[in-house]
Amino acid sequence: MSDHPDTLSLNIYQRAVARTFMNGEYRELMKSKDWRADLEACDPLFQFLMRELASSADCDNVEEAKRRIERAIEDLEWAWKAVALIGAAKKKKVA
Repeated sequence: MSDHPDTLSLNIYQRAVARTFMNGEYRELMKSKDWRADLEACDPLFQFLMRELASSADCDNVEEAKRRIERAIEDLEWAWKAVALIGAAKKKKVA
């Protein structure tokens, strides 16, 4: 674990996501003394975002936080397209 002072508390980017993700379902994590220990009970996508935006992962400015989220969106779009192609292929077989 990093010696970074924000390792145990959420940084500003993590708090913004915790306040809004799934309508704030995980906002209580902002009060956690050790968010990493409490993260395991959370949604896997939320876990991913919290880890990506962590100060200990060198997410230390708004541009970096936005870049990481944009990359995650791109990856999810590719995953969605791959699944959609399977659905389209199944429809062709039925027809």
